[in-house]
Amino acid sequence: MKRTRRGGSRWLAAAWLIVPLGHPVHAESTLHFPIPGDLGTKAAVTHDANGRPVGQASMSLEKIGDTTVQLAGTASVDTGGRTRVEAEFEILESGRQMKLVRQLSESITVEGRSLGILRIHHEKGTASCTPPPGSDLPVTTLALPPIDRVANVPLQLLFAPLARGEQDELRFDVLLCRDNPRFMEFEAWVVAPEPETLDTDAVEIRYRPALGSVVGFLAQAVVPDLRFWVDGPEKNRYVGHRMPLYSKGPEIWVLRDGVSPSELRTGLPPARPPIAKNKENNHDEN
Repeated sequence: MKRTRRGGSRWLAAAWLIVPLGHPVHAESTLHFPIPGDLGTKAAVTHDANGRPVGQASMSLEKIGDTTVQLAGTASVDTGGRTRVEAEFEILESGRQMKLVRQLSESITVEGRSLGILRIHHEKGTASCTPPPGSDLPVTTLALPPIDRVANVPLQLLFAPLARGEQDELRFDVLLCRDNPRFMEFEAWVVAPEPETLDTDAVEIRYRPALGSVVGFLAQAVVPDLRFWVDGPEKNRYVGHRMPLYSKGPEIWVLRDGVSPSELRTGLPPARPPIAKNKENNHDEN
């Protein structure tokens, strides 16, 4: 697959930079989105790296009253391991747009251990990383970047302008809690379909840490394969994503029910070992 670059516009990406805690200079996220027309819960299936179904997943967008929209997603593997994400949006006065106000994510390893909870409070201007239970580590609190473009969770909405062709590239910030909590800048772009692409309306977006040309080249061997697919009239409807189930965890595909990995442009990657069953002696840390 070829990466399209038409130059000019910059990415709205995830800056994973250390941010000192202090008084925030902003009061809300800069990320505003149109209210999606396709609300509701969508069943999905978790696949392993070889495309075999291994668990269940779901993605939902629900309007709560006249002021709130909530996004929730889950993905699990039958032999162990799961993740959940949440995002909350406030509907603006126009009734057509909403702003991001809160994000949360938590992952459970195949051994059943929580890796801690990530929370982002945009109106407070803070984020926190709660460590795994029993680790005796303190909660780490960070101030959000002065220009708040932190988007760990609502990627299907964030990537819609790319999928619609309104932007060439996008940069946004992501909070990483593992090891040394920090924000990191990410870059995203639409993958141009190959001539033999199957007939599908899904648009593929790839994203990765924006580490600079030299560092980025050296880091390609360790950066996971991160992909996202959207479709629908506004190109903001969730189709699926491919990423590790959790940091240093097994690589998975999560795809809307009825969609298979072989339908999505690049097909399947080289075969990898199947996801292992629970192992008591695995001591992966958050």
